[in-house]
Amino acid sequence: MPIPNTLTFSNLKDCKYDLVSCQSGSENHAYTFVKSNGKWIKFDDASVGIVSDETALVEMGQGCDILIFRRSDPS
Repeated sequence: MPIPNTLTFSNLKDCKYDLVSCQSGSENHAYTFVKSNGKWIKFDDASVGIVSDETALVEMGQGCDILIFRRSDPS
């Protein structure tokens, strides 16, 4: 399932929410993506590193348990 980079709601006009974190885990593997200063950082069992937007969204689309969005200011 594709992960949205932003969310908007019809009943909350002028409100936009940006994806800032994804968390997933199982008995064998866990990872977290956090967007900081416009870059995605991947934390997993073995390493921490910066990944591209495309890589982050593709990997998150393979399964996330928790998505965290932050409200951004209206344009």
